[in-house]
This record gives sequence, structure tokens and C-alpha cells, in this order.
Amino acid sequence: MFGTPWADLFVERGGPSVDLERSDLEARLRAVIGAASFESASEVPAAALVAELARRAAAGEPWQLDGEPAQELGLACGCVAGERLALARLDDRYLAVVRPAVAHMSLGAAAVDEIRHEVRRKLLVPDPAGEIKLVRYAGRGQLRGLVKVVAVRIALDRLRRDRAEPTGAGEELERLASPVDDPELHFLKAHYREAFRAAFARAVGGLERRDRNILRLHLVGGMTLEDVAKIYGVHRSTVVRGLHRTRKHLFTATRNALREDLDIDRDDFDSVMGLIRSRLDVSLGPLLRTVTAPEDEDELDPSAR
Repeated sequence: MFGTPWADLFVERGGPSVDLERSDLEARLRAVIGAASFESASEVPAAALVAELARRAAAGEPWQLDGEPAQELGLACGCVAGERLALARLDDRYLAVVRPAVAHMSLGAAAVDEIRHEVRRKLLVPDPAGEIKLVRYAGRGQLRGLVKVVAVRIALDRLRRDRAEPTGAGEELERLASPVDDPELHFLKAHYREAFRAAFARAVGGLERRDRNILRLHLVGGMTLEDVAKIYGVHRSTVVRGLHRTRKHLFTATRNALREDLDIDRDDFDSVMGLIRSRLDVSLGPLLRTVTAPEDEDELDPSAR
């Protein structure tokens, strides 16, 4: 395809010694380049691709790619090199999933366009460490899933900023049961609002990052269990079991934190926890919108396992 000796570049860029003759290594690299389906006669994206393959090989990651993974990584390298056709393919093939991913959020057309632009920026602009996310995540056959995750996160952040009166953990606790149901329970909810807010935040912070992200994708982002399973490359039943485990953890951890923090008799404590348990599924979505762990601020990372 091109005249450059790719095996030399692979070794020069740190590719480890592999159990291949130099001619075989050259053939393997050219096979990946061919599978990447570049829409350009330039060697720039191909050289970037070989350099990335060398980096992955040195890190012990798969580098002999074919099919969709090779196309993803080739596209990413072309985009970073500024290849016009590669950028157009990114828009048409991958960023096209942004609109359906956030359709259930009832955002206007202008807002969706802004979200799409922001997703593009997050994928292509280097972070403070100089890493480009599009290259980092491409080559695993999950690029569409990554785009969906980033779009949902940006949309949720936008809704949170635009909401005139944000719903906090305390406000959601206030709605766990109607005040007219029981004046005593209404008093308990109002009295322990701040304690509940702090206890729930601690419980969310105690989740594994992957569990926290899956919970947000499903309950806040509105993704189906099937879509979440595809993003993480697991079966739907695995996601179902994980959500059940996460809900149980949140209830138990919130209960334990409240028990530590409150000087309250057992009957009152059991009443509060009965309310929380009865409405936990309804409450989790609004609560999660207001509780974000520091490591989640970047974005929902489907590779965080």
C-alpha cells in the first residue's frame, strides 16, 4: 500500500521484540493498515497507526487488529492527523448515535447539536496529559458505545446546570412519602434530611466506579440494560445481577451511615429506613444526578472495569 518499511518504524517507536521475522512483522503491520481502510493516500495516519500499535504492543495490549477494531483505530489516527475524509466518517458513522442516545431527554435540536459538538471536542482535543481519547478507546470495537456514554454524560450535566431548582438528596427524601400520609413521618423526613444526604453520598462514593457508572447510565441516562451490556461487553444477565447488588449495597451502606450519625431511637430509625427502602428505585435517579464522585467528573468510562 505504502513504501515505508513499517517494521522499522514499529521497532523505532518502542515496539517490543516479537517472535517474528522482520519480513513477517512487516506483513502483519501491513495487514492491519490494509484492514484500517484509509480513505487517503497520505502516509501520516498510517505512520500514526503503527506508532500506536507499537505503544500497545509494549503495554502488552492486542495490536494485531482486523475488522472493526482496525477500522476504528485507523479512523482515529486519520482524525488526529486532520484527514478530511476521516473526520467526515467520524461524524457520519459514530457521532450520528448522539441524537438517538439523548432523544429521551426532550432536548431541543440546538442543544443536541451542541452536545454533539462537545462530544467531538472531548474525543479529539488532547487532555492535560496530552492523551487523545479517540485514539485511546478506538480499536476495541466499542467506539459507538463510548460516544453514547460521553453524550449521555454531557446531556445530564447540561440538564443539571439548566435546572432552575435542582433536586437534591434532601428534596427527594422529602418526597419518599406524602406529608399527609403521616405527620410524624413528615417530621422525621424533614429532621433528618441533611443526614440522609450525607449518608447517601458516602454510600455512592463507596461503590466501584463501574457499578456507579452503570447505575447512572441506566437510571439517569435512560439506557436499556441491553445497551449497557453491549457497552461493557457482557451479557444482560450480568448487568441485572450487578444492579441488584448495587441497590443492596446503597441501601445497606446508607442505613449503616445513618445509624452511625444519628442519635435516634430504634423505632424512628426503622421508620425512616422503611420509607427509603420502599421508594429506593424511584429515588435513585434524581439522587444520583446530585451526587458525583471526583473520579467520575471526566466522563463515564466503559473501560473502567
